[in-house]
Order: sequence, then C-alpha cells, then structure tokens
Amino acid sequence: MKIGADRLRPWLLLLGVSALGMATAVDAEVAAEAATAATAPDDTMALAEVVVTATKRAENTLEVPIAITAKSSEDLNAAQVVNVSELTAVVPGLNYTNGAAARPNLRGVTSLSSAAGAENNVAIYMDGIYQPDIYGNTFDMPDVAGIEVLKGPQGTLFGRNASGGAILVSSRNPTFTPSGNIEVSDGIYAGGYKGGNDVKLTGFLSAPLSDTVAASISGLYRNDKG
Repeated sequence: MKIGADRLRPWLLLLGVSALGMATAVDAEVAAEAATAATAPDDTMALAEVVVTATKRAENTLEVPIAITAKSSEDLNAAQVVNVSELTAVVPGLNYTNGAAARPNLRGVTSLSSAAGAENNVAIYMDGIYQPDIYGNTFDMPDVAGIEVLKGPQGTLFGRNASGGAILVSSRNPTFTPSGNIEVSDGIYAGGYKGGNDVKLTGFLSAPLSDTVAASISGLYRNDKG
C-alpha cells in the first residue's frame, strides 16, 4: 500500500517536534544536575566539629558565644607543648611570666602581685578544680587530653579570679582498653651548668579493673640540679 507524501508530512512533523522536546528535557535535566553539584557543600572543605566545655556542658565551639582557643593532646604534642607556660606557643594573646610565681597574661590582663596568698585574675582549672597557688601554676601535663583558653571575663561561671579569662586543662579519662606511654629524656647543659644533667621521666597507664570500672595513673619525675 502506498501512502502519499501529503499524508506523511504531518506525521513526520509531529515526530520531529517530539524528538526536539525530548532533547530539550534531557538538556534541562543535565543542567539541573550540574547546578546542584556546583552548589552542594564540599565534604572535604567542611569544618571539623570541636566540642568544648566552656559553659560547663559539652557544646560545639561554633555555638559558644565566647572567644575560645581549644587544643587537643595531638595538637599539643605536635607543637611539643608539655607545660602550661608553653601554651603561649599555640594560644594567641597569651603570655606567661615565669619565675618564683607564675602569672598568665591574657590579652594584656594579668596580676603583678607575687606575695604569698596572692591569686591571678586569669583562672587556671585542672579537671574542673581551681588552682589558686601562683607558686604552683607552672606544671607539666603528662596525661593531658586537651586545653581550652577562654578569653575575656569569665566570672559568671569561673569565679571572681577570672576577670581576664580562664585556662581549662583536662586530663585523659581511664579506658577499658589497656593503654599507656612512658617518655624518658636526659639533657646536658653546656659548660657544666649546676651539675649538667636535666633528667625527666613521664608516664601514663590506663587499664580496666573490672567490666564496669577502669583506672588510670600518671606521674612525672624531674631533676635538673639547678
């Protein structure tokens, strides 16, 4: 059976319009997928969540309305920070006056008194316990889990001696997986200074005592004869 050209022309025209519509729809879908990919957040650029206890409860540091510098034990180890006074290397705006009395200086706020019984106006807390003695506030951290330095007045939560800020030091919790580390160092001063050697030993051990109780112990020994 033969079909005339006049009868085929409408069908050919209809097929051409349908093909054009399908191509346009495909192009629109591809463009939409490309736009979605361009605006989607890049997981590699996402900020890591840092949990702090500046308000005495665990919160994301981005949600806490306080100027905070938080460093983990890994950060401190990488910077070779083992002493509270060495936090100046990783905390902007913090200085530490060392001597017979230790006086932290945060954003220019500090205490000049070194008399017995005097306290700093930058509070230092170790595991939530206030450390008032200015003659004992330069201490090593053999089992530190992390530190938080809160800048600006913190008297609402951390008492009258936190008008300049607060330094919060947290030690590692016991674990049910046996773990630990021991470090030994021996330095020799040039020229035979005061006997020469500076011997230091630090250690941390943690282990389970039962299915529900774990314990840890840490220690520090140092002798520099100086």
